[in-house]
Amino acid sequence: MPTVNPNLSTFGRTTPNNILGLTLNLNYKGFSFSAVAEYRGGNQIVVDQLGSFMDDNGISARSAQYGRRAFVWPNSVVFDGTKYVDNTNVYTSIYNREFWNSDLNTEAITNYLCSGAFWKLREISISYEFPSNIFKGNTLRGCTVSITGRNLLTWLPKTNQWTDPEFSSNGNSAFTGNAQGRSTAYNMPPTRFFGANVTFQF
Repeated sequence: MPTVNPNLSTFGRTTPNNILGLTLNLNYKGFSFSAVAEYRGGNQIVVDQLGSFMDDNGISARSAQYGRRAFVWPNSVVFDGTKYVDNTNVYTSIYNREFWNSDLNTEAITNYLCSGAFWKLREISISYEFPSNIFKGNTLRGCTVSITGRNLLTWLPKTNQWTDPEFSSNGNSAFTGNAQGRSTAYNMPPTRFFGANVTFQF
């Protein structure tokens, strides 16, 4: 079984070190298209509560990867009597719920440390303004129709198999509230928003 380092270690920052925003605006014959995308990175997040709950109940990707059985700890070494060698056939002594609920898991928070980087398609809007000449002689002088979508797509690095880095707890201070860099089992899931709008000019 692996052992836990008794010394605290610093693994990075909890707030993004790099932020990049991209905007696009196109107009053609009454049609308008706009999009907003954003990248944030250079930081780490911890998903210990959510991650450990999933491991403990056997519904996480890695518990399925090991077949919910004893497994060879990745990148581990064993002592062959004279020196440490790569471990290829010595399995963990406990597995499944017992393993993920052990002190190794609850005390070694780095089991749930991952990159906080992401790319997001923040918003897309498409609108059409009807030609003004079709309203000649009418009280109505113009009409514009538009549809909008927000929080449409998110791309995450492979190390983050758990959650949207921007979503934190539900505001309850007992569970870290809106603490930056830590997501809990109580965080709200990401939500997409769609809307439509019709504007009349008189």
